[in-house]
Amino acid sequence: MKNKGFTLLEIMFATVILVGLLLGLMSVFIYCFDLQETSRNTTIALNEARAKIEEIRNSSFDGIIVNYGGKIFPLVSLDGKMRTETPGGDAGYVIGSYKNLIDIRVVVCWKQKGGRIIGNAAFDGSGNMTDCTGSPVELVTSISKRQ
Repeated sequence: MKNKGFTLLEIMFATVILVGLLLGLMSVFIYCFDLQETSRNTTIALNEARAKIEEIRNSSFDGIIVNYGGKIFPLVSLDGKMRTETPGGDAGYVIGSYKNLIDIRVVVCWKQKGGRIIGNAAFDGSGNMTDCTGSPVELVTSISKRQ
C-alpha cells in the first residue's frame, strides 16, 4: 500500500519558499509607503517654495536682499526648514547692462517621519537647521525692478 501525501521535508521546503516570498512582498510594500511619503512631502515642499517666491515677488524690490537674503524660514507643514537665498550687495545684481535684476533661489530641506533627511542639511547643536543644499526641491528665478 502506497501512502499519498507530502513528507515533512517537502512541507518544510514549501514553507521556507513561501516565507521568503512573503518577506520580499513585505519589503516592497514598506518601500512603497516610504516612496509615497517622499512624494507627498516633495509636493508640499514645492508648493511652499512657490508660495515663498510669490511672497518675495510681492515685496518691495529694495527690501528683497534685506528681508530674504540667505535666511532660513520654518516650514509649518513639514518637519524641516526652507532656505531662501538672494545674493547680497552689488553681487546680487546680474552682471551686464541690466542692473535691476535679482536672482532668487529657494531650497527646501525636510526630515521624513523615519528621520531620513531630504537634502544636504546642516544642523547646529540645538537641532536647528543652519544650511540646506542639494534638495530635490529647488526653485530659481529672477525678479526685476518694476519701473
